Amino acid sequence: MAGDEITSDGILYIYHASNASCFDEISFNITIGSSPDVEIIDNVMEDPTYPYNTGFSVQGSSYTNVEWYLNGALISNTDPLNVTLGSGTNEIILLGIDSLTDCLDSAFFSLGLNDQNLSDIVFPKVITPNSDGVNDFLRFDIDFNEVTFSVFNRWGTLIYRTNETKTGWNGRTIVGTDLDEAVYYFIIKGTLLNGEELFITRSVTVIR
Repeated sequence: MAGDEITSDGILYIYHASNASCFDEISFNITIGSSPDVEIIDNVMEDPTYPYNTGFSVQGSSYTNVEWYLNGALISNTDPLNVTLGSGTNEIILLGIDSLTDCLDSAFFSLGLNDQNLSDIVFPKVITPNSDGVNDFLRFDIDFNEVTFSVFNRWGTLIYRTNETKTGWNGRTIVGTDLDEAVYYFIIKGTLLNGEELFITRSVTVIR
């Protein structure tokens, strides 16, 4: 009957009759496929900053091809997606497509990124490395592509050097010898994730 909904595979017959004794018949094989159903699985950490390298993958069914768009531009046809996100709002659109039926489903992910706010970084004037868990280290939560963190005594002698800033310096030499209470000088020289060059020189007093 006209208007009936077809919900399963089968054969559709169409009859045409010009009179009671003259008619024609045509048939169609009908296959009811499942529509694509996709969602984005992200690997984004908490509070990322620009630029941010991350990955996305597809979870779903009934799709044969995928298309990834970043801010309206097609960037990949593969799963998973590895991408570097820039500053501002990053809008990820995923299309899951059934190439046999041209049916599709979409999913959306948005992430806003800002540069590291170096003005919020506190440079301590004093550290007290006595292993009480309070103010034992001179360290900075800054993300670098590459960095050199060096500490010198008042005569300019290098006493400590490392290629990261998050573990920190605890008032000891490179070989682990405790240093005397005194004023020391440190230099941080590196390249941030956004390519910006950073050079910082400060002093810090060790009190035990």
